[in-house]
Amino acid sequence: MLIIGFWYILANIVHNDVLIPYPFITLKQVILILFDLSFYKSLFATLLHVLYACLFSLLIALILGIAGYEFKSLRYFFEPLNMIIKTIPNISYIIIILIWFGSTKSVSIICFLILFPMIYSNILYALDNISKQYKDVELIYHENFFDSLRYHLLPYLLPLVLNNLKTSFSLGFKVGVMAEILGQAPKGIGRLLQIAKLNLNMTDIFAYTIIIIIICLLIDIIFNNLIHFYEKRR
Repeated sequence: MLIIGFWYILANIVHNDVLIPYPFITLKQVILILFDLSFYKSLFATLLHVLYACLFSLLIALILGIAGYEFKSLRYFFEPLNMIIKTIPNISYIIIILIWFGSTKSVSIICFLILFPMIYSNILYALDNISKQYKDVELIYHENFFDSLRYHLLPYLLPLVLNNLKTSFSLGFKVGVMAEILGQAPKGIGRLLQIAKLNLNMTDIFAYTIIIIIICLLIDIIFNNLIHFYEKRR
């Protein structure tokens, strides 16, 4: 309420919709957008790009993380490449990938390159700090790699995977929208924001921003419920 109050006062002082629209006008525009079926086509396109990137990042990070945990030489071999991926500025990724792959494919690739190092590092950290009980079980029963993976490593990593999916999907959604704007993608929420910017329609820009915030909050709520459900069943 304080933010909305400050926003209303600022809009009154500026008194220019091109710079700062009024909160109630923006809220009305949010409602109009949410009742527009064409908006959901753009939303679906953005979510699809982000979903591909998140699942692929998670899959590759799990494979390389578990392989690096079991085989230290592979981990040391991959570490310099992972360090390079982490240290390259995001804007450099975006520009290079846009030139190489064009606007449509680039959104998923950019999201992958930004999300993968974070997920991979988290998985490795979790495996390095695995409970002594798991290691003792492996020593006592002399399980092979696949049994250890099925009965110990994957159940142990599942809460971490859900947490990573929550963070990466929310972050990936915002990164995906940014990539769509910079790449001038033919579909997606980024495309709608780009059109609003070209038309100097600040009301639409504020409205789409509010919708993006709501979507990110909904993603967090969904994954928090999934994590809570899993924890109750353990």
